[in-house]
This record gives sequence, structure tokens and C-alpha cells, in this order.
Amino acid sequence: MYELKSEDYVKNSGKYHREIAALLGTRVPEPPREDQFRTVTDWRDPARLLVPEHRMEETTGVHNDKYVARWRNLVRNSFFKSYYRYIAKKNEPAFAKYGYSLTSGLGPTGELVRGGKRGDAIIGPLYCCRANAWALIQRIGMHCKWYGKRKIRPILPEFVVTRTRQARQRESFGKT
Repeated sequence: MYELKSEDYVKNSGKYHREIAALLGTRVPEPPREDQFRTVTDWRDPARLLVPEHRMEETTGVHNDKYVARWRNLVRNSFFKSYYRYIAKKNEPAFAKYGYSLTSGLGPTGELVRGGKRGDAIIGPLYCCRANAWALIQRIGMHCKWYGKRKIRPILPEFVVTRTRQARQRESFGKT
């Protein structure tokens, strides 16, 4: 088993690329002296980014910082903060085994989560049941849609299937 902490990877990604490549019995290709860049857009942030075509991008801790800030906001300000506090309390020991914490940065010694309200212990599991029920409903809905398509497609005339496929292709080209 190969364990890697994201913080270590961000600090020295090249070292870990080489170690993983050696583990797989291959090697990391040398970056070209001159590289071409391509432009990409992110659906949340339409500003264009230049990404190297053949070389690996440099890693930073920016993404991790965003997730930590989002978690902190959910635990402090969310309408469902009792749920998030319950999740943090429940999963803290599992995260602690690997040197991580769901409660750090949430007040002195994570008091916001550890102290919480007495109702969190009751409301948290109820929110979990609700979330599981909602996920089940979503999965059943998707399965019914898939099953319906699978049963209806052989019955439809070929020109209807062709027209539907063409309309989907036009729609997908229009979104880019």
C-alpha cells in the first residue's frame, strides 16, 4: 500500500510522481523545453486559463484551502449545521488516524463541533436518514428513467431515434 498526504504532494509533487511511477514500473517523461499551452474554461469561473499541453501543472494548496473554508462555513452558518456537526463528531476519529481533523479551525480546540448543542446528537442522525432517503429517491428516479429508455427505444421508429440523436448532438455543440 502506498500512502500519500495531500500536503506532502503539494510541497513536492515531482518526487511523488517519480515514486508512483517507479511503483508502477514506469517513469515520468521529461518535460519539453518549449511547451504549447491550451486554453480551458471552468464552468464556475469563465475566465480562461492556460494549461501546458505536455508538461504537468504545478500543484498548490489553493483547492484544499477552498474546501476547508467551505467546510468551516457549512459548520458555522449552514441551515443544516446540526447535521454537519454530527458528521464531524462521528468521523473525527477516522480522520485523526491519518493526522487530519474535521474540527480544527472551528474555534478553540474545535469547540464549535465538540460542544455543539444537545439537539445535534438527535437531529444529526435524523438528517442522515433524510439525506439517505433523498439519495434513494434520486437513484430510483434515475433507474426508472434508464429502464424506460431501454424499453421504449426498440419500439420507436428508426427516424424518431435518429432525429432525437441529431437534436442531442446539436444541443451539445451549442453548449461549447
